[in-house]
Amino acid sequence: MEPIIPRPPQPPQKIPVPKPLGEAHLVPKVAPSSTLLRIRTMKSDSAIAINQQNESLVSIALAAEKQKAAREQAKAQEMLAEKKAGTQTAHPTHKRGRIFIVLGVVIILGVLGGGGVLLWPKISTLTFSFPNFGKPTDQKETPLPSDIPTKPAQPLAPSLAPAQSEKRLALDINNLQGIFSTIATERIAGLTEKEIRNIYFVGTGSSSEGSEAPAPISARQLFSTLGISIPNILSRSLETSFMTGLVGESGNTATPFVILKVSSRDSAFAGMLEWESGLPNFFNTFFGTTIPHISTGKSAVGKFRDTVVWKHDTRIFENGGGTIVYAFADAKTIIITSSKNALETLLPLFHKNTDGNLH
Repeated sequence: MEPIIPRPPQPPQKIPVPKPLGEAHLVPKVAPSSTLLRIRTMKSDSAIAINQQNESLVSIALAAEKQKAAREQAKAQEMLAEKKAGTQTAHPTHKRGRIFIVLGVVIILGVLGGGGVLLWPKISTLTFSFPNFGKPTDQKETPLPSDIPTKPAQPLAPSLAPAQSEKRLALDINNLQGIFSTIATERIAGLTEKEIRNIYFVGTGSSSEGSEAPAPISARQLFSTLGISIPNILSRSLETSFMTGLVGESGNTATPFVILKVSSRDSAFAGMLEWESGLPNFFNTFFGTTIPHISTGKSAVGKFRDTVVWKHDTRIFENGGGTIVYAFADAKTIIITSSKNALETLLPLFHKNTDGNLH
């Protein structure tokens, strides 16, 4: 070990005392060229940019405009987003409102349409006229179709049985074959079932079609002009009124008939019994039928017999070639026809009360 050698004591050191500071030492002196912190302004920024970045005033203005446009675009986008959010929020309300509007329009149209349907019959009958403010003219107005007088349709001639149609013929002694041919053509053409057609004769001075004042003829005049012979007892009992015509049966066939008015049932019945043998010839000549002649011998074949049709005593002639049947519809009306079915159709027409019911 090394021996510890004591060091001699050191004399105390003097601590330097700072000198007092004057005013020159309180505020440091700044050279005029030293740089201080200044407040930034647009003018100072522009000057710095011009000095340091070699930018011009034009480029600086363009940059400012771009920044301004960017800010406006961002603001517009924000407003658009807010508007869309508001529209999406209000969309259900607008949709509900449109539904109510559509329903209201439909209801109004329905009410107007219904009212139009109810009021149209009355509105269609109204006529409207507008005043004419123009100068008067001498031209004649063209009449409307409804203003043109038309010839009224000629009603059916009076007939003993209600007819649905008629055929008018002029009774001309010089045209007997033409008359018979026309009647035969009408019969062959046929009619619908139960339809009645009146074959109506007028005098030679009247037109056969469309005569305004037809001159009817009597039953005696008809038989005399046609050259048909009838018993005197029947001729004396004939009244003026008579009817010749056709009645429709099944199969669109037409059956001829004659209705005579008489003054006495007894005299008329006696005359009919006497005329029975001549009835087929009368029908064949007048209507163009082909009914066989009745035998005049003692044999009962081909002669009339008694029967009942629609609760009426009836005389009937039946042969394989045709039929003649007649009956008194009432005390002063004789119906002669060539079919039992036709007689059944005609008899009830003379047995109606005033209310139209049969008795």
